[in-house]
Amino acid sequence: MLLKALTFTVALAASVIAYPLEIDTPALVEQCVPVLATWEGGFPPYQFSIELIDLSMQNVISGGHLIGLFLNIDATQFLWPANVSAGTTIVWEIVDSRGEVAQTPSFVIQPGSADC
Repeated sequence: MLLKALTFTVALAASVIAYPLEIDTPALVEQCVPVLATWEGGFPPYQFSIELIDLSMQNVISGGHLIGLFLNIDATQFLWPANVSAGTTIVWEIVDSRGEVAQTPSFVIQPGSADC
């Protein structure tokens, strides 16, 4: 009985311990070339968004100019079609079911295919 209680306690503790939510910064994102966004930690489901950056302020545009929002993602990856023009500066953001947020540094979409 004590062993069952201990096993249950350990399993319960493991289920509530979260790893910090972290999103990987992509090495290269090309216009219209699908790219795999990956992250770890947090609790599903996740919300993945792409946000436009205002280069004059080096910050996300006030009010959050979303150029992509994808909800209820249960995996820790998402294949994004990169349907944004070359030269656009963006960040990726991931939010878990508990509201924890992780964001990449800003990066610029590079020239790629014209076929989105």
